[in-house]
Amino acid sequence: MPESGHTWRLNFKGHAADASAVRAWVRERVHHPDAPPVAHELFVALLGSGADIITLELSTAGPRLRITASGPAPLPARHSHGPGWRIIAGLSQQTGLTTDECGLWAQMENGR
Repeated sequence: MPESGHTWRLNFKGHAADASAVRAWVRERVHHPDAPPVAHELFVALLGSGADIITLELSTAGPRLRITASGPAPLPARHSHGPGWRIIAGLSQQTGLTTDECGLWAQMENGR
């Protein structure tokens, strides 16, 4: 049986003031207690890279939730593995750099 799910995507301006909007947007769409802080840390990592637009994507499939934050240019290493990376890794089952190296993702069990 194929897994069904949903995907939501929204662009945020690369401004620190949008971090609270990121958390609220995630909280409205998924009911995982760790999703808003993980999305926040992903957003902040991209924000630190100087991205003027940050695309946040939430995807569900079966029991999985994936949060991706991406910008227009490849991330410098210090932004893809900075201090927030420990928070992201601690709250997620899997994490990584997108294949184009312009974003970061975290995956966790949905509905926890």
